[in-house]
Amino acid sequence: MSYFSNVSITQSNVYSNISVAEYSDLSVDEQANYLECNYYSSNTIGYYSNLMIYDGINVYANISSNAYNQLNPELQSGYTPVVEYSNVTTTDSPHHYVKVIKHYSNLSVANITTHSNIDANVYTSLLNVKPSYTVFRKYVPTGYFEISLQDYISLSLEKREEYVAQVIPEFVLSNLQPYYTKIDTSDPLPEDIIHENQPPVNM
Repeated sequence: MSYFSNVSITQSNVYSNISVAEYSDLSVDEQANYLECNYYSSNTIGYYSNLMIYDGINVYANISSNAYNQLNPELQSGYTPVVEYSNVTTTDSPHHYVKVIKHYSNLSVANITTHSNIDANVYTSLLNVKPSYTVFRKYVPTGYFEISLQDYISLSLEKREEYVAQVIPEFVLSNLQPYYTKIDTSDPLPEDIIHENQPPVNM
């Protein structure tokens, strides 16, 4: 029992992420293979909020920082600052933000091996040969021109004498067989075997 197998190797990008603690444990040379992934965070007072109760209902009054600054100290005491957080990936004012390192990322290229297995019938079909055939050539001072057997038969005997039969040997149109290796085995055939009437994997 045998089949034919093809192995192809392609390259694929592989990303691996490590934590800040793991990055710190690496040597300087190893750290050079990683890219820092971060963002910038800012916490500022977005507005001021005041809670008042009317008829047993909580009513919030929110004012901007500018409006709050215009109040006298007594009125300001009734408001509570509300802090807003802002996260950005890049900033032109890094002094207004705190840089937060999420993790470190490494890009490497890995080889991916792919097997293509076919049976003997499909393997045979990978060799495409044009069989030999006969043409008839008439030589003239500038070269020759040729006709097929069908055209030759339609000529008169006198005209046929002007032609010379020429056998064109068979030649290979395409051959993918060298990309496959014959595997002899006593084990059951792999499930991915491509059988007759199924197209082989494109090379």
